[in-house]
Amino acid sequence: MNPERIQFRTGDPLAAKLAERTPADAKPDLIARRDLERFYGLLAAELRTLKLTDAEAYVIVDALNGTYLDDLTTALYVHSEIAEAVRIDDLDKKHGVPDRDTFLKRIAAWTPAQRFAVADAVQRWWIGGEWGGTDLDNFRRVGLVRDEAIPATADN
Repeated sequence: MNPERIQFRTGDPLAAKLAERTPADAKPDLIARRDLERFYGLLAAELRTLKLTDAEAYVIVDALNGTYLDDLTTALYVHSEIAEAVRIDDLDKKHGVPDRDTFLKRIAAWTPAQRFAVADAVQRWWIGGEWGGTDLDNFRRVGLVRDEAIPATADN
């Protein structure tokens, strides 16, 4: 794969955040790349801390379908969006999650980093239609569910 050149204007406050991380002898573009690699690594690590079943992953992508996840505030509150959709639309029943209360308690306990990781994975999952494969394959591809899938009846 040929690396693509990506350019964007940082603007404030991102420019200031980048400047405080860039030593005098370094190029800001390399620091931005390093930080993006760290961020993607953090998202992947946080997803690995979640033990989601296929049914729970379906609830999450269904609940967040059409939700604007591109800003910090919305990403921080994905757990609330999911909980509201479960309560209003009975998504737990629709997708076969056996214990609504346990599921809602687990997502309410997500850390901010886990919430960002879920938001990122959901956005990538919705892009996944372009990849081919099944929904379940793409849950694994984006990290919502790991290969060692957890049965929907497990208490996790």
